[in-house]
Amino acid sequence: MTVYFEGISTALFNNTSQVEYTHKLPSGRKISDISIQMRTLVRNGLILFAQNGPNTLKIRIRGSKLQVLFQIGNGEVEIAEADYDVSDKELHTVTLSENAANMTLAIKGPKRNISKDFTFAQSATINLTALITNEASNRQLRLGHYSGSSEDWFYKGCLGEVRIGGVLLPFYVKSDFTNYNTSVYLEYFEAVDVSVQKHRCSTDGSCGHNQCKHSATCQEGYYDYDCNCPAGFSGKWCEQNINDCTAPSLCGQGGKCLDGVDSFTCGCRGGYSGIR
Repeated sequence: MTVYFEGISTALFNNTSQVEYTHKLPSGRKISDISIQMRTLVRNGLILFAQNGPNTLKIRIRGSKLQVLFQIGNGEVEIAEADYDVSDKELHTVTLSENAANMTLAIKGPKRNISKDFTFAQSATINLTALITNEASNRQLRLGHYSGSSEDWFYKGCLGEVRIGGVLLPFYVKSDFTNYNTSVYLEYFEAVDVSVQKHRCSTDGSCGHNQCKHSATCQEGYYDYDCNCPAGFSGKWCEQNINDCTAPSLCGQGGKCLDGVDSFTCGCRGGYSGIR
């Protein structure tokens, strides 16, 4: 019986978020599928990047559509795209599977399911097993941002379970666990670099625990919330009183400007009076 190392969680990816992995898979292990649970509003973003030697595989969003990109060495980049808008804040399960004849990109969502069969011209040269398991000095496996991929945008959104060959890609490093013992796990992926917010896939732009100050109105968003400041205040949480005395010569005859909230008063010199 195969024993998997499981550390199931969800993660929020934002700006330069990423998780980098190494695999601990037995020799001869075959990889025939990749599955990703995702939810986002962004129209563009790199979700998964795999490289082995000069060969690369990407799963990304471009123009709200899910794409799979495949490149062998310096050869042509081959692209398969599913006609399905995934940038709708709904949970989708994306599966890329490989068989002897072709590859299949399937997307399951709350409104419809689609499946697209396709072939890459170079798939006979390199496949999922070779990309993930073959040993190479510059092998990489990442979720989220990859600095070497300048033509791709950052992925911003949630990822749930991500599995390669049925084995989970955790959002935790080994030190996050108590009594971690790799000897009891026959195969697993190990996270070695994690910069995501874990357990944050509940569209937590919630105002329930907001930090808005001075009676500001909280506006919920997908990734975060915004504070709509009342007149006279600014800042992320409306914590800053705007200085109304910055304009020159607000108070005449050498009077001193005294800042208020969306207002000012003038302290007049002896012998003078009036509002300004």
